[in-house]
Amino acid sequence: MKQVSNSTDRGWADRLELETGYWWRVLQFEELVIAFYRGYWNPAGVYHAGDVYDPEPLWRHIRKTQDESRRWAIQNGVRPLPPVLEHQLPDALRTTVG
Repeated sequence: MKQVSNSTDRGWADRLELETGYWWRVLQFEELVIAFYRGYWNPAGVYHAGDVYDPEPLWRHIRKTQDESRRWAIQNGVRPLPPVLEHQLPDALRTTVG
Protein backbone atom coordinates (compact mmCIF):
# COMPACT_ATOMS: atom_id res chain seq x y z
CA MET A 1 0.00 0.00 0.00
CA LYS A 2 1.37 3.42 -0.97
CA GLN A 3 1.85 5.83 1.93
CA VAL A 4 0.50 9.35 1.58
CA SER A 5 3.21 11.97 2.00
CA ASN A 6 2.89 15.04 4.20
CA SER A 7 2.62 17.20 1.08
CA THR A 8 -0.97 16.02 0.51
CA ASP A 9 -2.27 16.75 4.00
CA ARG A 10 -4.48 19.77 4.65
CA GLY A 11 -2.03 21.45 7.04
CA TRP A 12 -0.65 24.09 4.67
CA ALA A 13 -3.99 24.68 2.94
CA ASP A 14 -5.72 25.08 6.31
CA ARG A 15 -3.10 27.63 7.40
CA LEU A 16 -3.64 29.62 4.19
CA GLU A 17 -7.41 29.64 4.77
CA LEU A 18 -6.83 30.85 8.34
CA GLU A 19 -4.41 33.60 7.25
CA THR A 20 -7.00 34.96 4.77
CA GLY A 21 -9.79 35.04 7.33
CA TYR A 22 -11.50 32.09 5.62
CA TRP A 23 -12.39 34.19 2.59
CA TRP A 24 -10.63 31.60 0.40
CA ARG A 25 -11.23 27.89 -0.12
CA VAL A 26 -7.89 26.22 -0.71
CA LEU A 27 -7.40 22.89 -2.42
CA GLN A 28 -4.00 21.26 -2.35
CA PHE A 29 -2.68 18.30 -4.28
CA GLU A 30 0.97 17.68 -3.53
CA GLU A 31 2.71 20.97 -4.37
CA LEU A 32 -0.15 22.40 -6.49
CA VAL A 33 -2.48 24.80 -4.70
CA ILE A 34 -5.73 26.17 -6.11
CA ALA A 35 -7.40 28.97 -4.17
CA PHE A 36 -11.01 30.05 -4.81
CA TYR A 37 -12.19 33.41 -3.49
CA ARG A 38 -15.51 33.22 -1.65
CA GLY A 39 -16.10 36.94 -1.24
CA TYR A 40 -17.70 39.85 -3.02
CA TRP A 41 -16.86 41.74 -6.12
CA ASN A 42 -16.71 39.10 -8.83
CA PRO A 43 -19.81 36.89 -8.99
CA ALA A 44 -18.11 34.56 -11.47
CA GLY A 45 -15.52 33.72 -8.85
CA VAL A 46 -11.79 34.21 -8.72
CA TYR A 47 -9.30 31.36 -8.84
CA HIS A 48 -5.55 31.47 -8.38
CA ALA A 49 -3.12 28.58 -8.63
CA GLY A 50 0.28 28.34 -7.06
CA ASP A 51 3.00 26.17 -5.63
CA VAL A 52 3.43 25.24 -1.96
CA TYR A 53 7.21 25.40 -2.35
CA ASP A 54 7.06 28.93 -3.82
CA PRO A 55 3.97 30.54 -2.25
CA GLU A 56 5.02 34.20 -2.66
CA PRO A 57 3.40 34.71 -6.11
CA LEU A 58 0.17 33.06 -4.94
CA TRP A 59 0.11 35.26 -1.82
CA ARG A 60 0.50 38.40 -3.99
CA HIS A 61 -2.48 37.37 -6.16
CA ILE A 62 -4.60 36.52 -3.12
CA ARG A 63 -3.73 39.80 -1.39
CA LYS A 64 -4.51 41.83 -4.54
CA THR A 65 -7.86 40.09 -5.04
CA GLN A 66 -8.83 40.51 -1.40
CA ASP A 67 -7.81 44.21 -1.46
CA GLU A 68 -9.91 44.83 -4.59
CA SER A 69 -12.86 43.04 -3.02
CA ARG A 70 -12.47 45.04 0.19
CA ARG A 71 -12.50 48.33 -1.75
CA TRP A 72 -15.58 47.18 -3.69
CA ALA A 73 -17.37 46.23 -0.45
CA ILE A 74 -16.57 49.62 1.13
CA GLN A 75 -17.79 51.52 -1.95
CA ASN A 76 -21.00 49.48 -2.04
CA GLY A 77 -21.69 49.46 1.70
CA VAL A 78 -21.45 45.68 1.97
CA ARG A 79 -20.49 43.96 5.22
CA PRO A 80 -18.60 42.04 6.52
CA LEU A 81 -15.38 43.31 5.03
CA PRO A 82 -12.59 40.95 4.05
CA PRO A 83 -9.62 41.53 6.36
CA VAL A 84 -6.56 43.44 5.22
CA LEU A 85 -3.82 40.90 4.57
CA GLU A 86 -0.18 41.31 5.49
CA HIS A 87 1.99 42.60 2.66
CA GLN A 88 4.58 39.88 3.24
CA LEU A 89 3.80 36.18 3.19
CA PRO A 90 3.00 35.16 6.79
CA ASP A 91 5.69 33.06 8.48
CA ALA A 92 3.20 30.24 9.06
CA LEU A 93 3.04 29.75 5.28
CA ARG A 94 6.81 29.64 4.86
CA THR A 95 6.99 26.26 6.58
CA THR A 96 8.54 23.65 4.36
CA VAL A 97 6.04 21.01 3.34
CA GLY A 98 6.94 17.37 2.92
